[in-house]
Amino acid sequence: MLHQIGSTMQQHRMPAYAGCKSVCAKVPHTPMPSQANCVHKSRWSSTICKSRGDHSAAPSPSPNSGTPSTSAGAVGATSAPIVNGRHGTYEAAPGPSVVAHTLSSSDADEDDGDEAGGCVAVWDENFWNRPSPVRARLINNDPGLNQNLISSGTTIAQIFSQDMWERHRQPGRYWLYMSRMLHSTVLRRIFKPVMVFCSIAAVVGAVNSWAPAHLPRITMSLVPHTLLGAALSLLLVFRTNSSYARFVEGRLLWGALVRHSRDWTRMAANYFPGELRGRAARYVQVLAFVLKSHLRSGRTRATVADPSAFRDDPTIVVQELLPCSEADAVLTQTNRPFYVVCRMTQIARDACAAGIPRHISHSIEHTLSELMAVIGGCDRILGTPIPLSYTRHTSRSLVLWLATLPVALWPVAGWLTLPTMAVLAFIFLGIDEIGVEIEEPFCILPLLPLCRTIVNDVNTVMTMPMHH
Repeated sequence: MLHQIGSTMQQHRMPAYAGCKSVCAKVPHTPMPSQANCVHKSRWSSTICKSRGDHSAAPSPSPNSGTPSTSAGAVGATSAPIVNGRHGTYEAAPGPSVVAHTLSSSDADEDDGDEAGGCVAVWDENFWNRPSPVRARLINNDPGLNQNLISSGTTIAQIFSQDMWERHRQPGRYWLYMSRMLHSTVLRRIFKPVMVFCSIAAVVGAVNSWAPAHLPRITMSLVPHTLLGAALSLLLVFRTNSSYARFVEGRLLWGALVRHSRDWTRMAANYFPGELRGRAARYVQVLAFVLKSHLRSGRTRATVADPSAFRDDPTIVVQELLPCSEADAVLTQTNRPFYVVCRMTQIARDACAAGIPRHISHSIEHTLSELMAVIGGCDRILGTPIPLSYTRHTSRSLVLWLATLPVALWPVAGWLTLPTMAVLAFIFLGIDEIGVEIEEPFCILPLLPLCRTIVNDVNTVMTMPMHH
């Protein structure tokens, strides 16, 4: 699956680094400083890029039409291209231009099949019972998602649109969801445990029905299970609420990342001098991708064929956003997000030395502190689960309660104990499974679409006319 990431990103209009000559004819961009002897294979362009110089005719985006226009000439290491806009000329930020690469409706609404065309479905048909356009496109779009947790319908692993909200609250959702229950991600994951408890119920029924008369029957009162069921429900509710709080916090942290990235870009575009504008824009885009990689650093599985095994590698993104020396410095760090924020702090220091207003410098420092808080919050969620003893105790209590429940149900329900156990096991184990699935939110949140949002917003701001 990894070898198809490049073509997928290109189909969804991700930006390519302006310094790659082979990409210049494919993706509009603004020139970057010359960096010779930079050789890397771009999976976004499926070509070998050997130089980041020689951009005398590199196109620049035009905000009037969204199509590339031609730069006036070669750009030096500290200059930015001049773009003609409706309100005059202005300096465009160096780096990848994705003004014309905003998300389309087919990107935002993943529930409409493959109407966009050209999107190759990647899934293991032996693993999934039926091919799902939604799941396939989401996995193509963001391979870092945990495929075992992606459902066949509209999921939380994408950013909702108004049409998707309308489908989500449709009155017929009850019958729709029941008709698709066999394709439920939760049911897939708990199917074997449910069958185990149904088998226990079948054994209890067989013994009580066909055992010799001189042997005792396996029965007990329902009172203990009635009393314990209330306590078990409290355990499940508390655990699920704790997991949901972690999921919400993870989404809030990435929302804060988007918001503070916009603030940083807005202040950099209006107050930073010259070349510092472009560097500030590039580094805030890099921050989003290296944080995503930091949170999806790798899932080890027993077999390579396991679709949930994936390691998010930001190398290509960083190389196409930054010059070689700066990209190598980022990629060699252990804590890349922290290092990128430190580089952004150095850019802010240089801007302050150039004479930006004092109140702006205070706002910039606050924004950088908030970005560090986002990184720290994500690290806390990723590195600290709900206390393991609580998870284990809940699981053990569920197993003991469900395993002994057929003995108490048989005198009351008879052979109806089997379907009753199937329903009860599905409900109780499903609640516990949902809590486990959302406890670590970064493998199911739409991190790549949020990174795209940052890239699009940054480049939109950096290509606006600057009035002085």
